[in-house]
Amino acid sequence: MSAQGQTPFPNYTQLPSYLPLPAWHALRIASAALAAGMCLLLYLRPEIGLFLVWKVVMPVMPLVFLLAPGIWRNACPLAALNQTPRLLGFTKGWSQTPLIKEYSYVIGVALCFALISGRKFLFNESGTAAALLIVAALVGAFLGGLIFKGKSGWCSSICPLLPVQRLYGQTPSLLVANSHCQPCVGCTKNCYDFNPSVAYLADQYDDDRHYTGYRRFFAASFPGFILAFYLVPNPPEVSIAAMYLQFAFYMAISIATFNVLDTFAKTKANT
Repeated sequence: MSAQGQTPFPNYTQLPSYLPLPAWHALRIASAALAAGMCLLLYLRPEIGLFLVWKVVMPVMPLVFLLAPGIWRNACPLAALNQTPRLLGFTKGWSQTPLIKEYSYVIGVALCFALISGRKFLFNESGTAAALLIVAALVGAFLGGLIFKGKSGWCSSICPLLPVQRLYGQTPSLLVANSHCQPCVGCTKNCYDFNPSVAYLADQYDDDRHYTGYRRFFAASFPGFILAFYLVPNPPEVSIAAMYLQFAFYMAISIATFNVLDTFAKTKANT
C-alpha cells in the first residue's frame, strides 16, 4: 500500500517524489533556462513570446495548480532560483520579522491583483515589459532565498502565484513530495509544501482571525476579479482609473456575495 493509502493526510516525507533528486535538479535548471530564454524571446520576437506566455503557458498553469501543484512547486524556475542559495550553501538564512510574517501574504495578493490587471494595458502588448516582469520575479525570488531561510523569502510568502496555488490546489489529484526542503526548517506557518492536503484547511481554522481573514478575502474577491478581467474593457477604450474602479466594483460584489452566503445561507467556506 502507498504512503497516501496508509495516511489520510501524509506530509512531504510520506509522499512519493516520482523522480530522483538529481532529476528534479535537472528539471529546475531546464525551467530556469526556459524562463531566461522566454525573456530573450519576448525582447527579440515579442509577437511570438507574448503568444507563448499568455496563450500557451498561463492558461495551462491553473490546471497544474488544480491537479498537481507539487509538480510546479518542484520545477518552478522561481522556486529553483529561490532555493539556489540554500542548495549551494551561501544563504544568510534569516527568519522573517513579525511585520514581514504578518503581511507577506497580503503583499503576494496585492502583487497578484496588480500584475494580472496590468496585462490589460501593458503586459499583453509589450514584450519588453513582460520580459522585465519575468526578470524582476526571478531576481526577487533569488534575493528572497539569499536573505531568508527556507522558502520564507518568496515561495511561501510574497510570491504572487501562491494565493492562486493554494486556492486551486486544496485537493490535488496527484500529491508529489516537496524535494526542495531537505530538511524542513520550519520557516512557514501551515506550509503548503510540508502537507499539501491540509495546509489550506489549517489556514481557515487558524486561531489568528486576521491570518484567516486575509485568505478568505482573497477567496471572496477572486471570482469578481476574474470576471472583471474578462468583462471590463481594456485601455484606451476606458481610462486606467476607470478600469480599476470597475475592477473594485466587481470585487466588492464578489466579497458581498461571499459574506451573504457565509452569514445567511450558512454555507461552509471550505467547500
